[in-house]
Amino acid sequence: MSKVVYDYLVIGGGSGGLASARRASGIHGAKVALVEVQQRLGGTCVNVGCVPKKVMWNAASIAESLRDAKQYGFGDHEANFDWQFFKQKRDAYIKRLNGIYQRNLENDKIERFEGFASFVNKNTVRVQTSDTESFELQAKKILIATGGHPIIPDIPGAHLGIDSDAFFDLEQQPKRVAVIGTGYIGIELAGIFNTLGTKTTVFSRTKHILRSFDTIIRDNLLKEMQTVGVDFAFDSSVKSLVREENGAIRVDYEIDGKPHSLEVDTVLWAVGRVPNIKKLNLEAVDVQLTDKGHIAVDEYQNTSTQDIYALGDAIGKSELTPVAIAAGRKLSDRLFGGEQFKESKLDYENIPTVVFSHPTAGTVGLTEDQARERYGDENVKVYTSKFINMYFSMLEHKEPTAYKLVVTGPEEKVVGVHLLGRGSDEILQGFGVAVRMGATKANFDACVAIHPTAAEELVTSPMLKFKQAIAEQLSKHVSTCPNKIIKGFKIPNKRKQGDLSISMFDLDPSLKKSGQQLPLQAQAIITKIDANQYIDKVTVDGLKLSFQFKQKEFTQQVLTQVFQQRSRYGWADLPAGNKTVLIDYSSPNIAKKFHVGHLRSTIIGNFVRRIHEELGYKVIGMNYLGDWGKQYGLLAVGYEKYGNEVELERDPIRHLYDVYVKINADAKDDESVHVQANQYFKRMEEDDPEALSGWNRLREMSIRSYEEVYKRLDVKFDVYSGESEVKDYVPQVYSLLEQHNLLQQAPDSKAYVVDLTEHGLGKVPVKRSDGTSLYVTRDLASILMRRERYPFQKAIYVVGNDQEFYFKQVFQIAKMMLPDADLELEHVGFGLIKGMSTRRGEVVFLEDLLNKVQRMNKNYMENNEKCQAENIEEVADTLGVSAIMIQDMKTKRALGYDFSWDRMISREGYTGVRVQYAHVKACGIERNFPLAISPDCDFSILKEPEAFNLVHTISQFPDIVERAFDTLEPSMITAYLFDLMTATNGAYKRLQVVRQSPEVAKARMLLFWSARTTLRNGLYLLGINKVLEKM
Repeated sequence: MSKVVYDYLVIGGGSGGLASARRASGIHGAKVALVEVQQRLGGTCVNVGCVPKKVMWNAASIAESLRDAKQYGFGDHEANFDWQFFKQKRDAYIKRLNGIYQRNLENDKIERFEGFASFVNKNTVRVQTSDTESFELQAKKILIATGGHPIIPDIPGAHLGIDSDAFFDLEQQPKRVAVIGTGYIGIELAGIFNTLGTKTTVFSRTKHILRSFDTIIRDNLLKEMQTVGVDFAFDSSVKSLVREENGAIRVDYEIDGKPHSLEVDTVLWAVGRVPNIKKLNLEAVDVQLTDKGHIAVDEYQNTSTQDIYALGDAIGKSELTPVAIAAGRKLSDRLFGGEQFKESKLDYENIPTVVFSHPTAGTVGLTEDQARERYGDENVKVYTSKFINMYFSMLEHKEPTAYKLVVTGPEEKVVGVHLLGRGSDEILQGFGVAVRMGATKANFDACVAIHPTAAEELVTSPMLKFKQAIAEQLSKHVSTCPNKIIKGFKIPNKRKQGDLSISMFDLDPSLKKSGQQLPLQAQAIITKIDANQYIDKVTVDGLKLSFQFKQKEFTQQVLTQVFQQRSRYGWADLPAGNKTVLIDYSSPNIAKKFHVGHLRSTIIGNFVRRIHEELGYKVIGMNYLGDWGKQYGLLAVGYEKYGNEVELERDPIRHLYDVYVKINADAKDDESVHVQANQYFKRMEEDDPEALSGWNRLREMSIRSYEEVYKRLDVKFDVYSGESEVKDYVPQVYSLLEQHNLLQQAPDSKAYVVDLTEHGLGKVPVKRSDGTSLYVTRDLASILMRRERYPFQKAIYVVGNDQEFYFKQVFQIAKMMLPDADLELEHVGFGLIKGMSTRRGEVVFLEDLLNKVQRMNKNYMENNEKCQAENIEEVADTLGVSAIMIQDMKTKRALGYDFSWDRMISREGYTGVRVQYAHVKACGIERNFPLAISPDCDFSILKEPEAFNLVHTISQFPDIVERAFDTLEPSMITAYLFDLMTATNGAYKRLQVVRQSPEVAKARMLLFWSARTTLRNGLYLLGINKVLEKM
């Protein structure tokens, strides 16, 4: 045993142990010894971890840059990667670092011993240098900083694979590799392999990667890795590795119990790490472990035994090199630094983490799910932005960049920042500081963005930024918080009344009862408003405060933001959704004509879908066909009597409608027709093969016909479902109703009802006397089916107002029969279209309507000498669809409207044709003056009232989108587009581009480009994909 008693003995020469030893000896003068089993110092990070891995990542990034160089004008740069050459240079670099660590120990007078350490007692450690030789060291305090090592699972042939440590020993680059594991190590190494040209397959036990990271990183990174060629075997279980005769390794695995195999050159295990503590003999000193096998410590790194401490991978808290280093230094300060450091400890909250994937990802703070669990859904907001980094604007491949801010409370404190994209590793550090300091969303927004950078996406919309700045000032002089003040702001109808206003009652509701001289108080408030970068002037008109913005600053921020966000302007800064939403829309009945009565459900439902998708919700669009019930039995009976195969093949929908009309006429005079229809439907419910075969044929033909119309409307569905798919769930409905004592037999009948009279909804029949189901039964069954097949948090039914009472009944029964389910069901109703019948009183086919409007537009264009369209028929169809949709959605959806052919196709006024023309005119200016669109211009040039009016109108779009989402009201978007069109036309008349100086032309071009981009985005939300550039 050594006679020396050290102040501090550190077991482990990794980053944390070295940092703590050097701080104790070099700064605080303690006598320190360090024991390390390996010759190389630096631990995992320096030798087989973050340092050599980052060097490999650099090499892969250079390979990417060489591929990109050609598209930046540098010609071909084909270069083969020399793995062996690079490995020699990398290993030499690591060896130099080992030598630096050794010299640092010597300079700090730390004694180093090589061997395995194990405890004899709490102050004595035995160091085993060989199988037969050992010695003991004594110390007053001992730190365990032994790190961890990767694990290889216990399956046949597992030894044929390598772990992440052995990755750095590979002498040759494999052509094919299997990476097993989707934590950050597996994902990083898979990215390096793939980028350097190795065919890479990743095995995952789930459908996800990076499970502990936020969804915005996980989902977008996974999609990008798949795009660039990484294969994934999801839900897979690797069963064995087998060496083939040709030297390859066969990976045998199962997915859903079915066997599969893959042949590769190398298998890399990345399935987890465990602490290096097995040989420490911790039982001898009663050091306790956690349930997961790590050393248990308190917030000061104290173990359960006095004077024994632990940190780094050994304790399983945030296994990162900078964390171990910081914890080691804090510990040495507390142990040896005297009174001033007695509370020194590392705060493990809000530690920044970077994944060196391709692209890189960075995260600090809580994920969205963690925040909602900690603070509750109602107290958490999420802001997201997804865009293409400017670097990729010159490239064919558009690598995604995606950012998310997680905020909580009325002050919107930022509790999580999650970044994916080029440069995220370098950006994150500053945001980590902001999160630790308790920054709010308003603090982020108050910081002027650096342009052009990706980080500027983390500040919010200019209008909101200006509102926040003004609200912050006002809140100092009233008892209302800034967020409530923001909600009280109004945009004046006339620009001369200011850019923003608020009434004294909205500013401070308590003033209504105060009896104070409000005009005088308003005057007093404006004298206290300080001049700043946002406000140019404040005025009072009675009880209203009005604010004028600093025009140049506001213009610059608005137009720059549109330029940055482009196709996402309007919703990029809005709180992102975190739910799966199922939207039921269109839903024609195959037994009836697909007429214009389905138009509103189809296009309003498509709007509901798009606005949810763009705000980050996962959407399931369902077309729930009316393909079951007695009416189909009636159609089947009619087809047997009146059906014609030739007519059916030529036009299925029209022929089935004709058949349905004829059999309905028969049924009015012949009761036996109803009996036959009921019998046929009963055969269907009893799974009669012949009846089901005929039904399925007509159903599929109907869907194919519908899809032709949907294609013209740019409407899509994820699922074609229908009443037919829920019949197996009907017994479950009856069982649940009985289970909760809801099923009652109707008096004097064998039918059954659910009594909702106490809810003001009457008694609802749910089962006929012959035992067959009703509409309501099948709608309840559909809820069960949808919950099972398409797990959702919210379901939206886009159906006419006439069904409002019915859906109240359905939703109430659903909540009563599923009392423990968190059901969020919403009916989005709409009024009827009037004036759409033919002269004989028949309803109009939707396809006929589309064709007629197309012909009307085509005739107009063919007779117009100024027409520039190259494909008149296609342009006419686009104008027709736009005209129909805009006419429909410019009226509040709850109201009906009178259809007008003349008003719909008019080139004047507020019509779809006119909105398209506004976009065409902006495109014409860009064609005639092909200047590069850029925010690198003099914004003070845009000083005319028409220019600022257009800027101000553009700035309102995000607010409009948010309100339209909250109310699911498409008419808000339509009305806004009319305002934007008017403001744009006013600017066209005043602001010429022709014969202007380059500086003036450039600024005005950016303004008009921003207007047309906003116009296009609004039309997209309404469901209009095809926006014309010539007309």
